[in-house]
Amino acid sequence: GAKIGDRGNVIDVNETVRKVMPPTPFNTTGLIVAANSFGFTASKTINVAESLYINGYISYPRTDNTVYPHSINLAGVVKTLSGINEFADACKKVLSQDKLIAAKGKKRSTDHPPIYPTSAAVRSNLSEDEWKLYELIVRRFICSLLPPAEIRGISASIDIGGEIFIANGSNVIRKNWIAFYPYYRYEDVYIPDLVKGQGLTIIDRQILDKETKPPVRYSQGKLVEKMEELGLGTKATRHTIIQNLISRGYIRGNPLVPSEKAIAVVKILKKHADRISTPEMTSELEIDMDGIVRGDESKEEVVEKSKEMLKSIMVKLQNEKKEISQEIKKAIKEDFIIGKCTEPGCDGNLIVRVSRKTKKRFIGCSAYPACTKTFSLPQSGLLVTNKEKCKYCDYPVVRIVTKGKKPWDLCINMDCPKKDEKYKNYTNNRRGKKTSD
Repeated sequence: GAKIGDRGNVIDVNETVRKVMPPTPFNTTGLIVAANSFGFTASKTINVAESLYINGYISYPRTDNTVYPHSINLAGVVKTLSGINEFADACKKVLSQDKLIAAKGKKRSTDHPPIYPTSAAVRSNLSEDEWKLYELIVRRFICSLLPPAEIRGISASIDIGGEIFIANGSNVIRKNWIAFYPYYRYEDVYIPDLVKGQGLTIIDRQILDKETKPPVRYSQGKLVEKMEELGLGTKATRHTIIQNLISRGYIRGNPLVPSEKAIAVVKILKKHADRISTPEMTSELEIDMDGIVRGDESKEEVVEKSKEMLKSIMVKLQNEKKEISQEIKKAIKEDFIIGKCTEPGCDGNLIVRVSRKTKKRFIGCSAYPACTKTFSLPQSGLLVTNKEKCKYCDYPVVRIVTKGKKPWDLCINMDCPKKDEKYKNYTNNRRGKKTSD
C-alpha cells in the first residue's frame, strides 16, 4: 500500500455543477417529518399546527396537496410576511425576481391547498412551540419560491504506485434558497486546486476500520412518511395511530422502539393470521373506502368484501385462541421484567406486581419469598419497561406515560443522587401516613 513519502500524479480532474432544487410546499406528512428534526412528535406537530390555523396564521393543516393552486396570490403573501423582521431579507430576495416560479411536489389535490402562512405573526404573541412551527412553515413557503442552489463538485484521480485514489470535494457556489432555510444542512468539503499531471507527495495517511450498520430506527416523522407510502391511515389519522400505540405501551421513544409485547403480537399474528399483519390488507381497505368517496364503489360492496375477509381470519384466530393466549401471556410477562434484582447474591428478576391486599402496583423480586426486595411505583399512568439503567446509580429505569402529558423516566432507586426531591418527599409522606394509620 501507499506509504508516507511516496510520490503520486494527478491523472484526472473532473468538475461538475449540480442544482439543489428548492423544497416543495408542505402537506401534512411533510410538515410532520420536518418538525421532527427539532423534537416535535407527530401528535404535537398537529396540535400546534391546529392552534396556528384556528388563530388565522396558517392554512388548514390536514392536506395531501403539495402544489399551490393558482387562486393563491403568492406575491401578496410574501409582501405580508416582509413586515416580519426575521423574514424581511428572504422576502426581499423573492420579490426581486422578475417572475415567481413555485416548486411543485408530486401530490396535487383540490380539497385543500398546501400548508402556507396566511397572515403575519408577532413572535411575542405566540408560544415558543407555535413560533418554531410558524417559522418553519414561513421559511418553507418563502424558499419554495426561490431559485435552486448550485453546488460545485470536484473529483480528482491520483495514481500512487499503480493504485488509484479518488479525492472528492464540493462547495456551494450559489446559495439562493439555502441561505434562508437553516433546516437544510450542508457542509462544504474543500480539496486543494489540482491540475492534471501535477505531482503530489504523501505526508499522512489513515486506515479506517469500519463495519456495516443496521438500518436506523424510524422517527415518528419518518414513520408517518412510511405509512403514507404504504397507504396506511389518512392525513387526519396517522399521528393518532402512532399516539395510540405509544399510550398502549407498544412503542416508545423517538426514534421509536417496540416493546416486547409489540414484537410478540406481530410474531403471533404473522404465525396465526399473516394476512391481518400485512400493510397491504389495511391499504386495500383504505383504497376501497376512498373508492366510496369518489363514487367508484358502493358502500354495501366494500362492507361485504371486508366482512368476508375478516370472517375467515376470525375463524382461524378463534380455533387457535388457546395457543395465542399462552404466547401473549408469556410476552406480557417478559415485558414486565424491569431488570435483574439489585439485592446482593440474588439471581431473580425485578418484575411489576400488584398487591393482593391494596391492589396497588409495585416492583418485587421473582424469587419471592426467598427475596423480599421491593420498590415503590406511581399508581397512575401506563408503565413502560425500557430495560435501561440509571446513569447515576445503575438501577433500572421505568417510563411513565400519562394521557395528555409528556412521558417521564423514573429511576426506581429512592436513594439515587439525582432522584427528584418532590417525588421522594411525596413517597416518604405516603409511607409515614400508612405507618401512623
